[in-house]
Amino acid sequence: MMQEHLRLLFDGMSNGVAHCRVMDAPEPGDLVFLEVNDAFERVTGLQVTEGQRASEVAPDFCHRHADFLQHLREVASTGLPQRFETHGYGPHETYSLSVAALSHEPGHVVAIFDSNTERHAAEALRESEERMRSIVASMAEGVVFQSANGAILTCNAAAERLLGLSFAQMQGRTSVDPRWRAIRADGSPFPGETHPAMVTLRTGVPQSNVVMGVHKPDGELSWISISAEPLRRKPDDAPYAVVTTFADITALKNATRELRETSARLAFAIDGADVGSWDWDILTGRVQHSPRWASLLGYEPGELEDKFSTWEVRIHPADLARVTASIEEKLTVAVDIALFEHDHQR
Repeated sequence: MMQEHLRLLFDGMSNGVAHCRVMDAPEPGDLVFLEVNDAFERVTGLQVTEGQRASEVAPDFCHRHADFLQHLREVASTGLPQRFETHGYGPHETYSLSVAALSHEPGHVVAIFDSNTERHAAEALRESEERMRSIVASMAEGVVFQSANGAILTCNAAAERLLGLSFAQMQGRTSVDPRWRAIRADGSPFPGETHPAMVTLRTGVPQSNVVMGVHKPDGELSWISISAEPLRRKPDDAPYAVVTTFADITALKNATRELRETSARLAFAIDGADVGSWDWDILTGRVQHSPRWASLLGYEPGELEDKFSTWEVRIHPADLARVTASIEEKLTVAVDIALFEHDHQR
């Protein structure tokens, strides 16, 4: 047994310590726990009494922990210390233990147990955070994290590119900072307190696809679509931060405006030419007839159904085959062009 001064050190350790003897009989390879310290149960999750054999701790202990016992037997027989890890030791299957084992006399071994559970959890958390940072850094969308008072904590490279500012220029800024010079879709000022991030911080409600125009420092106007999500420590807590994501929709915004302007010019030209027109959605079969087209056929606006057959049944039988063949030809060409563009964009 241990001397008194060693016993004080033994019991005072935060690591679990067990002094064991390897048994030759009745079960060769079994261990008997001669002494354990106060931290042993806390670290290993095992409740043992001095003099108890390992095979008595649990019916299948020796089978489930054969590798662990083999290490201790090697140390006891060779006298050479070993350091190793063991997992699922004791009744706590999630336990991970680092074990240092040494022998002070033949057949005996002292094992020092240190729990790796917290260290492994911290490593897993660190790896998860690193993966998340890599994902955020590689995103084409801008990502900005803001604290509870709206101050910018961090952002990714896409946010710097889309906003035309470096992180150093944005760090600490809030959404109410007048330097943003943001506007709404209709061109009116976009007050900072109505920024999606500030609304989410104030109300706890996520915001989605809010359109905002942002003037970059060089004067360029960019359009972005913003979404904001609150970050909470507990479901009922007020947000402690908010993450904002946004995508550049400048090209879409400009294309929509150009399409609207082109449509307006086309409508003006058609009205000025006093001709009828109709628009056919091939996928749905829906057709939109202009009022002038109906009047040319002697009908009032709204009197004709908006479908392809409305036009088809009014074709003279002598022209039907020729017109149908012409339509099919145009559709075939359109499909070929679409397939060609798709193949060459990949």
